[in-house]
Amino acid sequence: METTCGRQHLSSHRLFRRSPIRCHRWIHSIQHRIYPHIQLFGPPPSTMAHLNSVRRPCPLGQLREVLLGSQSFTLKMGRLLTPGRAKDGRTRMCRTYTCQLVTIDGRDLGDDGPVLCLKLYDDRFYPLHTPAEAMEYGNMQNMMFGTAEAYICREIAVYEKLDFAQGSIIPYFYGVHLFTMRDGLQVYGTLMEYVEGYRLDSGVCWSFSERQKIQLVQSARHAVRVLQDGDISQPWHDGHILAHRAPTPSDLDRVHCVLVGFSAATQSLYLTENHRQDDFGSCTAALIEEGTGLFEDFVMEHMGPREVWDFFSRMTGVWRFAPERNLPDPFAFIHTSQAGLPD
Repeated sequence: METTCGRQHLSSHRLFRRSPIRCHRWIHSIQHRIYPHIQLFGPPPSTMAHLNSVRRPCPLGQLREVLLGSQSFTLKMGRLLTPGRAKDGRTRMCRTYTCQLVTIDGRDLGDDGPVLCLKLYDDRFYPLHTPAEAMEYGNMQNMMFGTAEAYICREIAVYEKLDFAQGSIIPYFYGVHLFTMRDGLQVYGTLMEYVEGYRLDSGVCWSFSERQKIQLVQSARHAVRVLQDGDISQPWHDGHILAHRAPTPSDLDRVHCVLVGFSAATQSLYLTENHRQDDFGSCTAALIEEGTGLFEDFVMEHMGPREVWDFFSRMTGVWRFAPERNLPDPFAFIHTSQAGLPD
């Protein structure tokens, strides 16, 4: 039944990909948690300089404020960016498309608007597993069950907290909205800047010069620092890192990374989030996955050392990722205070 429903869903989207869909209200009905930003040290000056050097102008310009203050708008959906099924055959809750704004509050915008990115969340296609044999506690693969609302709340929290990095190592964020398809289906989705980039598993790094590879690795290191400053962790894989070509008059071949996909990102404010901690090691592991064109010695040379307070919390399979010493987690007091434990 789930597979059939998935095919019907994909077919309906194919029918309407070139037709307008309508957003008729904001996501005020979803009460997302407020994740306070506990400022410890802030990103180092070199990281802020990197963000400013690669920052792109907002594609919407002044239209961004018009969009965020509007009551409704319509979109024309374009190319499907993520397949409806993962490599293991499971359906995906999230589907990502290119799109263009058609109208805002009834005002026709013409056909010259920038291409944007639309990510739709549909609970019906969460990949639940049916165990072959009955288990006393159910299927262990379903323990990480998540809802569209939970995924969206994480996206909101990350983009709001990292507002200072939007347009550089993360896309510009245009909010979360309730979209109505032409067949009446209503789903929540995020609207973002569309960044032309290449997944690392595309093998694009094989075509890069050594200088471009260094730029990409160093940009990823700055991106990790930005997440660490925000107490945000990612379940890293090569699909979360895009290689983006951003030429400048002084460097026509410049490359930097753009991070996408924060629906599973965690923060340490809530114990139930199962907060991950080894972003340095996980990012490095993603960079050197087979087929990326980047190799361990090269990446480790240009990633540089961990922060002195960073500590190794999970095995990545590459021993060189481990720090030379372990120091206390600066966010540990959040866990101990909520759990009622002494500091």
